[in-house]
Amino acid sequence: MSAIRSMLFVVSVLSAGCGGSPAPHGGEPVRLGKLGFEVPEGWQRSDFRQPGTLISVWAPSPGNNPRKESITVIESEQIVSHLDDTKLQKLLSGSQSALRDARSSRVTPVVTELGLRGYRLDVEFTPQHSPARYRRSHIVLHDGGRLVHVIYTAKTPDPEREALETVIGTVRHAEASS
Repeated sequence: MSAIRSMLFVVSVLSAGCGGSPAPHGGEPVRLGKLGFEVPEGWQRSDFRQPGTLISVWAPSPGNNPRKESITVIESEQIVSHLDDTKLQKLLSGSQSALRDARSSRVTPVVTELGLRGYRLDVEFTPQHSPARYRRSHIVLHDGGRLVHVIYTAKTPDPEREALETVIGTVRHAEASS
């Protein structure tokens, strides 16, 4: 379980101060490991790999990101069938403790359009070296015994969270996306 906590901590730090954009104009199909999903057109990608984890950070081009938006998608390569819903909710809540001055909502259940189940937590926080408050929506989904994290972060969030909804609504096994 400490590996999962470490992964959640890394997630919170990695996406704490990413930059963002105007509302998306549609989805662009992409893959990350065994996942397929769509991202807003024109958003740029940076990938990272850590043991047992694939991380993909998406954001509009720096000159076209007045909202300071980013989306981080993380695929855990570890099977976590030992996590029940209560433990998963606690881990999601606890992962936000790395964020400075964090104020979190309650954890709420989520079911995507494609039937993946998980939990959502919304957080307001102050990134390191910034006086500005940011907002984050962190969704963790169960995907065949593995966890998928989708994290939307913005200084001024899109009220409709269109970029987040584009990704969440399309997350699936890449094998099923033919």
